[in-house]
Amino acid sequence: MRHRIFLIAAPILAFAFGLLFLVDGYCYNVLPGQPSVGSKTAAIVLLATAALIVAVCWALLPKRFSIFGDRVEIRFGLLCLNIALGKIKGARAAEERMTVPGFGCVTSSRNVVEISTTNGFNVRISPTNRDLFLKSLDKAMNPEPVEPDPLQLLK
Repeated sequence: MRHRIFLIAAPILAFAFGLLFLVDGYCYNVLPGQPSVGSKTAAIVLLATAALIVAVCWALLPKRFSIFGDRVEIRFGLLCLNIALGKIKGARAAEERMTVPGFGCVTSSRNVVEISTTNGFNVRISPTNRDLFLKSLDKAMNPEPVEPDPLQLLK
């Protein structure tokens, strides 16, 4: 929960202080004793920082988790991580705080899923519906055998 508050509060605070310094530098002397050149520079730095925080969060936080017949796809802003189903050792419901090293994309502490792979790469994600995700992943990893139709065999 704390990281979610930081992700929301950091760009808002940087943007708010950037606007304050922008107003001070161009319009009014809001901050007495502060030279207008310093206020303009601070405004540019803070507004750029707010934009950078938003861009990094957009690029790094997962947007969608998809399960295909041969892989699990974790889509970020512009990036995509594919994990082959054959390389997945197992998946389980987990707690957010884990000591196992790995790659974490946890945005909610309630729905954490840990995917363990055969090469030791562990991924922690937080799909919206954890139970449905785990059930779908189990179904993709262990497909039910299809019985051949006896009529098709005669043709």
